[in-house]
Amino acid sequence: MDRKLLGTLAGSCALGIGIGLQRSQFAVLGEIMADERWFANSEIGVLSGLSLAGYIVGCVHQTSIKNELNNIRTVRIGLALGVLSFFIEPLINTLSWQVIWRLIAGWASAQLVTGIPGLGIRFHALDNKRRALAYIFAGAGFAALLASVLVSLLASSSIIESWVVTGLIAVVLAIPIHNLLDICIEEELLKRFEPQRDANPASAQVMPIADTSGTWTRGLRLLAGSTLFFGAAQVTVLTYFPLLLVTRFNVSEAAAASSFANVGLGYTIGALASGYMPKKWGTDLLMTVSASIGIVGTLACAAGSNIPAVGLGGFAFAFWNGSMMGLLLHRINQSVPAAQARTAWSQFSLVLSIGFLAFTFISAPIANQNVTLIIWIGVVLAGLHLVLQLLARRDFQMRLSQHAAS
Repeated sequence: MDRKLLGTLAGSCALGIGIGLQRSQFAVLGEIMADERWFANSEIGVLSGLSLAGYIVGCVHQTSIKNELNNIRTVRIGLALGVLSFFIEPLINTLSWQVIWRLIAGWASAQLVTGIPGLGIRFHALDNKRRALAYIFAGAGFAALLASVLVSLLASSSIIESWVVTGLIAVVLAIPIHNLLDICIEEELLKRFEPQRDANPASAQVMPIADTSGTWTRGLRLLAGSTLFFGAAQVTVLTYFPLLLVTRFNVSEAAAASSFANVGLGYTIGALASGYMPKKWGTDLLMTVSASIGIVGTLACAAGSNIPAVGLGGFAFAFWNGSMMGLLLHRINQSVPAAQARTAWSQFSLVLSIGFLAFTFISAPIANQNVTLIIWIGVVLAGLHLVLQLLARRDFQMRLSQHAAS
């Protein structure tokens, strides 16, 4: 298989496991377990938060890895643990067991989400990276969509079967990741023996506004603040969408799981759409449009009086999430040198996860009484995300204008 194609496919599969299955699909699995009285509804959010705590540790770990060979080996460990967790976690129905494996799964997910995309796009020219990233982040939505459909069709009434079906999907997705890591090890060893050989000419490309000092510009700091609120807002629908349908419309858990496929579809289409927009529509403009769609989607989930309206809101919310993730990584690639991109992406993932984790624990006590209130808070968080993104956009435009004038 062509190296660029394999890299894109493996990146898509990595996001499929790390976000689509471990994070999004857990909302469905958690609702099934809560329905079987493994734990209370409020503990779905707590377990999601603990998974994010493990993810944060993984992001911190990634920022400390400077050697690519060590990164590849760490990602391989994360891949193995991430896949195994789907088969091991449901074996014991105690909360302490779930806590341990949510932490492990979170750490493993961080290795896949932060360590693989850079390896996947390293040979793509800068102009083509946005489309490659679109395919990569679409994997998260596709995996969530596929898992939701298969679980609702094959195993919605059985906890063990639901986890096994999800785990088998993860096994299939792991194959191209494993193949890419084998090739990347060969590439790194080749560079060690032939240091003068430029095996990756695309890595030499740097945007004119990139800051090579290693410090974040004001625009990047504002974008990090926007990312913090983006992460917090994700909790509202990605964690509580099935529970919202169950409590507001009294639908069955199977119907809620099936409806969650709508979220996976929105994520997939959003990610792909961001890569096929005209190049003259800059990354910052697309991020603004994406955030605006997110506000509308969250508002529809909060105020929708029927299942189609809430479903459409979930689709728009997921469209925002899918498009924003790829656009965010592309903006980072435009703003820092290639050698710093993985570390910067790990730092932004850390910020996003802190936002997700903080609001997860804030929202957990509310879940048993008023899920709708959580969604309304999400509308406010999405608005703050948009405001800071607009401020960051203005700073990036000013820097580009100054560069053009010099």
